[in-house]
Amino acid sequence: MFDKLIDLCLIEINKLNLKIDRKRYKIKYSDRYYLIFILFMLRDINSWFFISKLKDYNSNFKYHYKTIYNKFLYWSKKDVFKNAFYFKSNIIVSPV
Repeated sequence: MFDKLIDLCLIEINKLNLKIDRKRYKIKYSDRYYLIFILFMLRDINSWFFISKLKDYNSNFKYHYKTIYNKFLYWSKKDVFKNAFYFKSNIIVSPV
């Protein structure tokens, strides 16, 4: 179920990524990486800083958790999560 939610969110994120000039912005971490930490934060953790204490966190930068937080804000403003949940509920509710 968690993987399906990630996949639905990534579909919405990829729609946003079509507008980004990849020659100008270099990608160091994948969107899946950011999304997993955002979902950890929303599900289990009570502080963005605590992300830096997780085992899967692989950055030496002191404030990398702030980048994850900024991604969350950007995707929230662009309704990524809302659209993913709406899409998921339509799949579950719609008759086969």
